[in-house]
Amino acid sequence: MTHKLIPIEKILIKFFSRPFEITNETVAFFESVYGAYALDDIKNILDSEPHLLNLIISPDKNLLKEIIPACPLNISKEDVMSLFQSLIDNIQTVKIKLKDQTVTFSPSKTFFKEFISKLKLDVEIPVAIYNVIKTFDLDTYVEILMELKKYPISWNPNMESFFEMFFLKFKENRELVLYLKTLLSLFQKNLSVSDIKDAILKRIHTLNEALQNLISTKDKIDNKGLEFVLTSRIPLLCISSDEIHRELKILEDIFFNLFPGSI
Repeated sequence: MTHKLIPIEKILIKFFSRPFEITNETVAFFESVYGAYALDDIKNILDSEPHLLNLIISPDKNLLKEIIPACPLNISKEDVMSLFQSLIDNIQTVKIKLKDQTVTFSPSKTFFKEFISKLKLDVEIPVAIYNVIKTFDLDTYVEILMELKKYPISWNPNMESFFEMFFLKFKENRELVLYLKTLLSLFQKNLSVSDIKDAILKRIHTLNEALQNLISTKDKIDNKGLEFVLTSRIPLLCISSDEIHRELKILEDIFFNLFPGSI
C-alpha cells in the first residue's frame, strides 16, 4: 500500500466493517427474480452468483464524502491496484443484514475490483480546478468531484481555463451542480471540441430548432390529428418542451455570463 492511500484504505476498511442492510427494493428484486425473500435464501443465491453483492454494497454518498477530501492528486492505476490488493488482504467477510437477522459473506476479487472502479480514484482533474472547488462547502465539493470523475472529459488549457471561470462565476448559484451536469453532457458529445464557445452556441441553436419543430408538430396534431402526422412521417421528438426549455435556460445563462457580447 502506497503511503498516500493509507487514509483511503482506513476509510474503506471501516466502511466494510459495518453490517449492510438489504433495502426493500433489493429484497423485491430477489423475490421477483429468484423467489427468495428470506436472508438465508438470499445468501444462497449470492454464493452461486457473487456478482449480485453489488446490489447490496456499493459506494454511497456518505462514503464519498469521506474519501474525496482524503484523495491526493494524481492517483495512478498502480496506486488503485495496491488499494484493491489491500482490500482483498484485509477484508475476508462482510456482514449482510435483513431486519433483525445477519449473515456473513465472503466477497470475491471481482466484487472488490468493481467497487474500487466505481470510486474512479485515478480519474485526473487539473490542479487549477481543484484549487477553485476546494473552497466550496463540503457537499458541493463532493458533488462536483463526483460529476467530474463520473463523466471525465479531455482536459486541455482552454478547457481548464473555461471551467475555472465557470466555477468562479457560478459558485453561489444553487443549481451549480445541475449546470455542471449539463456542460459535461455537452462535452461528452464533443470530446474533440476545440472551441468551447462555439460548442455551447451550436447546442443552443440545436435546442431552439428542436423547440420550433416541437411547436410545429403540436400545431399539426391539434389541427389535423395524430394520424395525419404519423402517415405523413413527420418525426416526433422524444423530448418534452420543458426539458428543452430547462437546458436552454442553463446554456444561455452560462453563455451570456462567460461570453458577454458574443451575440
